[in-house]
Amino acid sequence: MQNSKSYRKNLKKEIKVRSGYENSITPQSLNKPSQRRKKNTIIFVIRIILKFTIYNSFFPDQAL
Repeated sequence: MQNSKSYRKNLKKEIKVRSGYENSITPQSLNKPSQRRKKNTIIFVIRIILKFTIYNSFFPDQAL
């Protein structure tokens, strides 16, 4: 029993530390979602450009 009790105590302490770590707002953690969004938009634009260039190379007579 003593072993499980200390395990639970350590688990509670670890949960507190982790939740505090995740809740702490740093400029880097604020930047992450916007950077991900920016990366996705860049990839999206590149994919559209590639689609148009591939399509135009296969069908040069059809203007899009």
